[in-house]
Amino acid sequence: MTKWVQRLIIANVIMYFVEQMAPGFAGYLVLQPRFVLREPWTLVTYMFLHDPRSITHILFNMLGLWMFGSRVEERLGGKRFLTLYLIEFAGYSALHAGLSLLPITIVMFFVSPRMGRLSMQHGPRLFMSLGPIRAGVAVIAYTRLPVDVDYWVDIFPALLVFSVGLSLTVAPLTTTVLADAGPGDAGVASGVNNAVARIAGLLAIAILGIAAAGGGDHLTVHGFHVTMGIVAGLLICGGLIGAIGIRNPART
Repeated sequence: MTKWVQRLIIANVIMYFVEQMAPGFAGYLVLQPRFVLREPWTLVTYMFLHDPRSITHILFNMLGLWMFGSRVEERLGGKRFLTLYLIEFAGYSALHAGLSLLPITIVMFFVSPRMGRLSMQHGPRLFMSLGPIRAGVAVIAYTRLPVDVDYWVDIFPALLVFSVGLSLTVAPLTTTVLADAGPGDAGVASGVNNAVARIAGLLAIAILGIAAAGGGDHLTVHGFHVTMGIVAGLLICGGLIGAIGIRNPART
């Protein structure tokens, strides 16, 4: 087990016991968007909170972190394909590459809560089909990303479209999963949802990494373009599957 995985597991377990023994104090650690300027620490602390009603939530999360976290930390760290591209070919520093993706976090922070509420009112089908398709269309723009990148022309517009597509998908997905679970199964549903998402992400990184390297041991421009094409295709296919396979609950 790598050191950061070990530290994260310890931090999560400590926070779980804090929630159990001092639920009133734990309330100050929950992220509430309308109070974020008054309680900025919740941007960090909310990541360590789990459903105190069921131990299965934290067990599933820590199992996934223990099984896959060390390998990811050793081999990939937190780098994403776009970040690698900006560093290796566009001349960005690691700091600039990270800041260039900040619009995703900002858009999701403000848009996702509203999308979750709307999906509860109108059903998840529209959101979970339109969201991935919108994100996939945005990623298509990166299949022809030049080496000499102009951030505001080549990256930022597609990044905004992708961020909105992601916001349309993530919150309605989580809301739907938890809404369909009974009160006693909410922790299990959340844990399974998080575990599946993490495993899927790790599989995608491993498989797409082969395409990105193009048979070599490092990222190539052609490999990046191929990878973005695959990602776009998968997102659009996911949206079509959502449109066909998801049914909105009957209104009562």
